[in-house]
Amino acid sequence: MMTLAIFLLVLLISIYSIYFLRVQRNIPYGENPRQTMDVYIPKENIAKNTLVVFIYGGAWRTGSKNYYAYMGKFFSDLGYPTIIPDYRLYPEVQFPLFIDDVAIAIKEAENVKDITYDDIILVGHSAGGHTAALLATDPSYFSRFSIDKPIKSLIGLSAPYDLPFDEELTPIFQPAVNEKGKTNAITLADETLAPSLLLHGNDDIRVGLHHTQNFAKRLSELDVPVKTHFLENYSHSKIITSFLPIFQRLALAPKIVRDYLK
Repeated sequence: MMTLAIFLLVLLISIYSIYFLRVQRNIPYGENPRQTMDVYIPKENIAKNTLVVFIYGGAWRTGSKNYYAYMGKFFSDLGYPTIIPDYRLYPEVQFPLFIDDVAIAIKEAENVKDITYDDIILVGHSAGGHTAALLATDPSYFSRFSIDKPIKSLIGLSAPYDLPFDEELTPIFQPAVNEKGKTNAITLADETLAPSLLLHGNDDIRVGLHHTQNFAKRLSELDVPVKTHFLENYSHSKIITSFLPIFQRLALAPKIVRDYLK
């Protein structure tokens, strides 16, 4: 849960993004009210030809792109055109429709004015990291929606890569309850996976460290380039709030991502 101070800070940054950043907000990619995205456009003199797709978490039940303007700013300040899509949530939809939504948003980004790109970096936190990892490891999502841009890299922030079908998750993933392999990046990964950066907080009690440990081990076995960082004194929420402008210049997680992208 966000503290009130953090919530107010995120709100202020979101307001700032509306008026002072190069942002195209609420671009529809479907008919559902949740099927919209925000696009963050870097300054022309630093713009790179790689699209960043940031996917937020929220246990597939909650979340809004409006809370993550600071992530759009972080990546666009590095020169990356960035999209942050909203997506439909449980109980309105079940797996894989929320992942389909992100894929459709990526396809729609091809039509956004003022951005061009040759490849894609997928970035996700928590449940959003799960979606990013599935998009990276299961090519059927890109092929079904005619996305022909290659994935340049996967960046996972405290994400689950091997979901248990427990009481919390079974209702969300019910359509695949007998096909667990379809829901887990650790099973789907092969040697074609893009180079990956995996971060996880050592104090994370929401998503266990074993998710990143086991996924990294699997990628190493496949000879997929992978860099892994386990961060001391980082909780599940701190790894994402550390990207807030007030923290990011001193915080380790954004430095690692910044250096990796260089």
